[in-house]
Formats: sequence, C-alpha cells, structure tokens
Amino acid sequence: MIAGRMVGGRYLLLDELGRRGFGPTHRAEDRITGRTVAVTEIALPAVAGVRERLLTEVRAAGRLRHPSVVGVLDLVTDRSPAGDMREYLVTEHPEARPLGAVVETAPPSPRQVALVGRDVLAALRAVHADGGTHGGLDADAVLVTAEGRALLTDVGLARAVG
Repeated sequence: MIAGRMVGGRYLLLDELGRRGFGPTHRAEDRITGRTVAVTEIALPAVAGVRERLLTEVRAAGRLRHPSVVGVLDLVTDRSPAGDMREYLVTEHPEARPLGAVVETAPPSPRQVALVGRDVLAALRAVHADGGTHGGLDADAVLVTAEGRALLTDVGLARAVG
C-alpha cells in the first residue's frame, strides 16, 4: 500500500505502522469522521470459505465492547496497489506500542508485567464470554499505552485467515 492512497473511498492511508501475518497495517484518517484509525490489508488465501470465516469473525469482533480490546470499525473490499481485490480491516488506533517493542526497549517491572497480564486476561475473558477466540495471541497482538494499559488487537483474525 502507498501512503496517501484512499481505501474504500473513505480511509486515507498515512503511514505504515507494521506488518503482521495478514499484511501491512497503516495509520489512516477516516475522511468522514476525521478519526485516526488503523487499516490492515488482509491477503486472503485462495481457500474455499475463507472470506465467509473472515466476515463471521469480523462481525463477532465488531460487536465486542471491552476497554482492553481494540474495537473493530469496518471491513472494506477494495483494490490493492497491484490491482487485485483485497479485504481491509478498519480498527481503532490507540496511541500504543506493541508489547514486543516495549520489552525490547526496557525490561518491564514485575508490577508492569502484572498490569499487562491483568488487562490481557480481562480481554481474553471478554472474547471467550462472547463465544470467540483470539487465535493468534503473541507480543505484537498486545498494545501497551504510555499509561501502561494493555489492549488486545487482531481478535479472531488469525483463526479466520488461517
């Protein structure tokens, strides 16, 4: 994806935040609401039923409301820069860093580890109570704010995309 590109006629891509197994994630501006969001390009494997699984997981994640879960806002189908059709997941964009980057910078204190663990556990309980699973929990799926709060992202995506 190229910065400055519009996705879904609504989301202006600004800069790349990182890459996960699904594809690149960009910080973007929602041109309707003016909010800063995250847009992840999802390269779906050519497997029967995978798009339906993705829609099911996105719907479930979109219904989930919890202070330790990054909210899902939209799913858009649009052309990639290469010209093929791709799915683009739009989520909230909290001011936070992946846990892996936080740990690389400086080892967290036992108190910080406990707080992150508490928030991740609360998020996973909420996901499971709603009948879902995370499916791909790793240090990059946990975001940590400057205040030390942990937020879970990519809920259900690994399971949907496989």
